[in-house]
Amino acid sequence: MEDHIIFFSSADLGNKWDWKRVEYLLNIPEKKFSLENILELYEAEKFMVHFKDEIKVTDKYKVTLRKIKQLEYKYFPKINDENILTYFDKIEIRNYRKNFFKLIEKKKDFQELTGEGFIHLIKSRRFSIIYILSCENLINIWGRELFKYALENTNIIPIMMVKYIDPEHFSKDWTLPREVDNPNSWEKLVSAYISSADPNINYLEDIVRTPNFGNFKISTETKYLAKKQLNKITKGIFSTHKKDFEKNKFNYRVWFSEKEDWKTLKIEDRNISIRLSKKWVVENLDYPTLLNNFIYLFGLADFYSRSSLISLKAQRSELEEIFRNWTEHSFKNSIGLESIFIVQRMQMQSYYQLLKENGIRIEEVIGWFFNIYIPDEFNIKGFKYNVPSSTTSFLEKCKLLFSELDSIIGQFDLYSSKKKLDWQFLEFESTPVDLQNVKSLIPHKYIYLTKKGSVV
Repeated sequence: MEDHIIFFSSADLGNKWDWKRVEYLLNIPEKKFSLENILELYEAEKFMVHFKDEIKVTDKYKVTLRKIKQLEYKYFPKINDENILTYFDKIEIRNYRKNFFKLIEKKKDFQELTGEGFIHLIKSRRFSIIYILSCENLINIWGRELFKYALENTNIIPIMMVKYIDPEHFSKDWTLPREVDNPNSWEKLVSAYISSADPNINYLEDIVRTPNFGNFKISTETKYLAKKQLNKITKGIFSTHKKDFEKNKFNYRVWFSEKEDWKTLKIEDRNISIRLSKKWVVENLDYPTLLNNFIYLFGLADFYSRSSLISLKAQRSELEEIFRNWTEHSFKNSIGLESIFIVQRMQMQSYYQLLKENGIRIEEVIGWFFNIYIPDEFNIKGFKYNVPSSTTSFLEKCKLLFSELDSIIGQFDLYSSKKKLDWQFLEFESTPVDLQNVKSLIPHKYIYLTKKGSVV
């Protein structure tokens, strides 16, 4: 088998270059020159663009590149609606199929093509839309046909959805036709994918969580259908492989013990147990200590009151980065973080119940912090936190909690700016404060760097 010129990207170890192979291609007699020979020369041209500058200034480089371009224009066939399928089916090497369409654009043969050419082309079992997405002129000519093709072949819809569900992996030179990239078309395409015979659960999840922006505006009803389909498929997978999941699941146990002095963590195989000191809590029911337990006993926050329930890259394995369905719209909840969250939730449930047995409601402890401790300790007047009554249902407590959280953030932000609280202003201001814009009493206390290096 011949060792053909192959170019993936400038830093790809799979690239294959051979000057002798290029010289051989440049000297093939005209009658023996094949379509794949032309496409291989174009592959060599793409490769040579990334050569080092010291090579680009040599006569060998300049002469070779000039000859390649001359032969491309001389031997590449004239493409039209009638012959496009015949020529495309001659291309055996997958890497060169994209070159075929790039040369059609380069020679401006797209001016001879219509939607009929696309209809012929999709008859080929070798065709994929990834070969044409970087060809803007062809995409615009075939836009209507591409939309119809996607509705009938729903497996290609996720490829186009990547533009919105995971923009980082949508190639910079790809483009979508306006017949596809508009709100009405996306609604139809997404609906078709959801109702298709075998939708992928990862893409269903992406549809549910991707926010509406740009032309990708999916109705709540359609997202709800995606969620239902996702739940149905997931349930089926768990049902089919129930024994396998049972073998690999982790068991957690958290409880307060009279025999424990502080805290003991025990891990055996897949069993994780945490024993907490009941004596310590019961003998130290003053509110400051009960709040400090969140730091020192439970580890819910660190010594600077920063939450431990955050997603850290250090907690994520390389395999998770590869196999988890994470996009820029995802909260990257690694297995490590999920384990911490389970433990913290169990600790909080046990703590809440133990305090309740001793006549203390955790809501009152939180209320004491904002309504009494802050004014007395820091001389800040006016801070308010409305404590729900003991008869309030769990659902109502959750609703009130979110409302009070917004209020606390607003109060703190105003105090950080004005060094005082003006409740008439707070009642007038109805716009919620964006967390990333909340001011601090300590300038430059926390700095977070984005991928682009900007400070958040």
